[in-house]
Amino acid sequence: MKVKSGYRTSEFWFTLVSFIFSGLYLAGILKENDQKEQLIEIISHGVESVILISGQIFILAKYIRGRSEVKKIAEEVKINKININTASEEELIIIKGIGPSLASAIVDNRPFNSVSELTKIKGFGKSLYSKLHKQLTV
Repeated sequence: MKVKSGYRTSEFWFTLVSFIFSGLYLAGILKENDQKEQLIEIISHGVESVILISGQIFILAKYIRGRSEVKKIAEEVKINKININTASEEELIIIKGIGPSLASAIVDNRPFNSVSELTKIKGFGKSLYSKLHKQLTV
């Protein structure tokens, strides 16, 4: 349902609730003031629930968007070779197989003359080298 421009949201909801109450009164469902108060309470809880759920969906969407940006950065890292002599620890950690301690060791043992020198670092064996050497450069 589209709200007219300039038509405030609170006025819209008040008008909508008024129409609902009028319809229930005309249908004979609402007969006493107590029923009206109970219905207002129920509708208030319903509106609060909708607002809370909408907020949670918004936060979830924002989180998912943020995760997709991280994935884009990770994809860029896969496409572009990482220079092991200039990359930050954070950039090295993005590479699958390199954790914080290994990234720190790479930074501490700079400069490298070739990517194969990484195998001299404890934890960076030939197996890991064979998986990552195409993604790395000096």
